[in-house]
Parts: sequence; C-alpha cells; structure tokens
Amino acid sequence: KQWYQRRVAITAGRAKFAQTTKLLFTLLECQTQKDVSVALVRPLIVSLSHIFLKQDHAIFKELSVIHMLNFLIKFVSHGKPKIRHAAQRSLRNLAREIPQVCKLAIHSCVESLNNFVGSKDEKLTMHTISFIRYILPHATVEDLKVSMETLLQVITLRHTKITSAALQALGQVFKLDSALTGEMQGQILMSLFVSKPANFDHPVTTVWLEALSSGYGKLAEVEPKLGLTMGHRLFSVCSDTLLSENLDVVQITLVTLQEYFTKNLAPGLEHFQSEISAQKKEKSTDCDSALIPLL
Repeated sequence: KQWYQRRVAITAGRAKFAQTTKLLFTLLECQTQKDVSVALVRPLIVSLSHIFLKQDHAIFKELSVIHMLNFLIKFVSHGKPKIRHAAQRSLRNLAREIPQVCKLAIHSCVESLNNFVGSKDEKLTMHTISFIRYILPHATVEDLKVSMETLLQVITLRHTKITSAALQALGQVFKLDSALTGEMQGQILMSLFVSKPANFDHPVTTVWLEALSSGYGKLAEVEPKLGLTMGHRLFSVCSDTLLSENLDVVQITLVTLQEYFTKNLAPGLEHFQSEISAQKKEKSTDCDSALIPLL
C-alpha cells in the first residue's frame, strides 16, 4: 500500500532538503537510458522539481544542487515522450521562478544546439528547441542574446524540420515579454533577412514570414522608429514572395503586410509626428527667449 502526504510545510521541506533530494536523486540516477521505468521516473522528476521550488534561491549555487539540476535537464530530450514532457513541464516551472535554473537550462540547450552542426541528431535538436522556446522569455539579456544567435545559426543549416522549429521558437519569443532590446531585435531581423529561403515556393517560407511578422510586431513595441526605418526591407522581400506559386506563401505575405501597416506604420508615424511637434515647440520657445531682451 502506498502512502503519500499532499502538503508539506515549507520549513519542513527546507529542513529535510538534503536527505529527501539525496534519496530521490539516487533512485533517479539508478535508471539507465536503455531500461527506464516511466512509472518511476516521471514522479521522481516531478517530486524533485516541487522540492526545488520551495527552496531558498541561494541553495542553487551549491555544486551538489547544480549537479542534480544538470542531470534533470538531460531528461528534456529523453526518447520516451511521457518522461520528456514531465521533465520539460517541471523545468519550465523552475526556470520561470528561479533564475539560476533558467541559466543552467539555457546553457545546456545552447550546447545541444551547437552540437547539432556536427552530429545531425534531428530528434534531440527538435526536443531541445521545443523546450528552449518556453524558457527564453525568462532569460537574462546575455543568455537571451546567445540563445537567439544559436537559433539563427541552426536556421542557416537549411534543414527543413529544424529550420521551421527554430523559426517558430523565435516567433514565440517575439510575442512574449522578454529582455529583448530594440537593438537586439533589429539585429535578429537583419539575420533573418540574410537567412531567407533560397526558394520562396518552399513551405518553410510561410514559417519564415510569420517569424518576420512577429519580429516587426515586437519592434513596434520596443523601438517603433527602427520599425519604420527597416520597413523597406520587409517590402522588398514581400514584393518577391507575392509572386510565389505557393498560395500559402502569398496569403501569409498579405497578412504580414497588413500586420506591419497596423502595428508598425500607423504607430510609427504617430511617434514621428509627436517628435516633430515637440521639436517645433522647442524652437518656438528658443525664439521667444531670444526676442525677450530686444523688447
């Protein structure tokens, strides 16, 4: 007969942290990649993540805890879906609440994505991208910059599935609140233009256009003036994609242009008009100040 306690006091959980995690981690570590019990591993991962959530953030600087977290992170790309999903959900929750966990997870993902260039492990890379897309909004500026550069590098490899997944990940980050600055956003868009599809009739073009559209939408929020000055690049590309024989590409192009006009063009013009009005008022005030001594 199994017994469990639904709630444990935070003070008790912290007091018994070392003993509890050592026991659970020992059980988890005994599981090998070839002979893994889903019924055992899933609750172990979930239990460890719940225990970690209740701890003071200072504990995540300890080497023993870092070792356990790095071991847990390996399960986000596990071959068995139930284990992989449990690990991804658990670590997403941890990354959202604990900066140190987010940093560890991102560094692990970046390393895996960089290794894809040499190993061509498609499944591992797909699982990594599906995980990193959810934790990037919680990353620091430095980690976010490195992660985005890595995703852009993966996109340039022109592997259809991987490229589509990486573009979708970028698009999702653009739509969420994150540490992205206007300068970073502009650089990412420039890189996307450089890595445009070789053939605009290819289905990946639709995902690429959607990522561009989301990127310009984000730019409208963080740097509206830059969104206007970079508009000509989008128009140039869209004039080509409108000629595609792929009707889905044409449709997405029209949607992309419509969203640009709504999110970037109109607000951007208002921003410029307000700046011009402010400059006129300053000049008028300066002229009045200069005339006063003459009166």
